[in-house]
Amino acid sequence: MQFGVSWVPDDLGGYADLVRGTEAIGVDRIGVPDSQASRYRECYTTLSELFHHTTRVTAGPLVTNPLTRHPAVTAAAIASADELSGGRAFICLATGDTGVFNLGMRPAKLAQLEEYVLVLRDLFHHGRATFRGDEMRLEWVGRHVPILIAAGGPRALRLAGRIADGVVVGMGFTPDAVSLVNQYVAEGAAEGGRSLDDLEVWYMARAAVADRREDAVRLVRPSLAAAGAHAFRFSLDGKAVPDEFVEAVVELERRYDLTAHNMPGEGNPNGRLVEELGLTDYLADRMGVVGTERQCIDKLTALRDRGIHNVIVRPLVLDRHDFLRRWGRVIAAVRADAATGP
Repeated sequence: MQFGVSWVPDDLGGYADLVRGTEAIGVDRIGVPDSQASRYRECYTTLSELFHHTTRVTAGPLVTNPLTRHPAVTAAAIASADELSGGRAFICLATGDTGVFNLGMRPAKLAQLEEYVLVLRDLFHHGRATFRGDEMRLEWVGRHVPILIAAGGPRALRLAGRIADGVVVGMGFTPDAVSLVNQYVAEGAAEGGRSLDDLEVWYMARAAVADRREDAVRLVRPSLAAAGAHAFRFSLDGKAVPDEFVEAVVELERRYDLTAHNMPGEGNPNGRLVEELGLTDYLADRMGVVGTERQCIDKLTALRDRGIHNVIVRPLVLDRHDFLRRWGRVIAAVRADAATGP
């Protein structure tokens, strides 16, 4: 099983120690969110710092969008990071969340995302591409940087299956959700002349570890709110939301406070909102790895048995180094169990 962590980059002064510590516990991938949210630092500056202080992990924007940068600018930025790191970069794109909302924009259409991904691919493969009638060149690129799409609905998952090198799944990992994800990605892959096995599939989880489950749940509520608000926006069609939670999920979408997006702590109004709406346990089960170390080990083992082999977590916690100590023991235990299993 491979593990990733996506840290909100809000303190570049301590970032080197954070990413060194993340790599040291056995994490395989680190994501760098690309947003103009109130606490975030610039994505590619952060990514350069990350590569300077690590030697093994792969890393990249998780997630960027097709609206805030021209594709040639994005291609040059991620290819430079890839060169700097000795081939450890990837890029993950979606239609846009706070990175576009905070600029007064609306998320991209899937057709715009597809166009952007194909332009990036042409630049990586051929050193040239055409974007909206204009020709551009990027002839120094040494290799194809893997392109992933973050997807939380049927159409985006099919698109990832058809054109991307991989997908980061934001729809959750209950058995019903996993079955649907596999169906949608496989359908898209078939349209592109390949199969589900040809893609790198990661599942995004919201994580918190504590001595007691109730303490971990309190830590993770704002992150669960963010996950639910993003996954269920636009439409609930094809997302396997049980009838008893539909009304509450719609209310979460209506009342979610973007100004507090991914802000840790019990003062986050979005964390209080999921509790008020009775969604905490449902979202923790569907989108979270939450609880004591033993409970997190059991949850990850269950996900592995469900066919999930790559999990990237976003730990929206105040004490990141405490999380790393605990999460390192969780990773070691899950891998030891896999090594001794049947």
